[in-house]
Amino acid sequence: MINLEVRLSFVTQHLILMMYNLSQSMNNIHKYLFSKIIYKAKLTQISKECQVFFLILLGKSLKNIYSLK
Repeated sequence: MINLEVRLSFVTQHLILMMYNLSQSMNNIHKYLFSKIIYKAKLTQISKECQVFFLILLGKSLKNIYSLK
């Protein structure tokens, strides 16, 4: 019984570590996408209204992704 508990504990710790690494990767991807969108907006001199619209869309998609956790 103790051996099973130790195995479950190890598996749980491993899953938590994997989830943490996944969340860090997603965070880096979002930072990259966010910087790319801002760069493109500045590069093409998109109007302020379009920049705000894109940022709202990005925020909504991030909210949806993080609500799946």
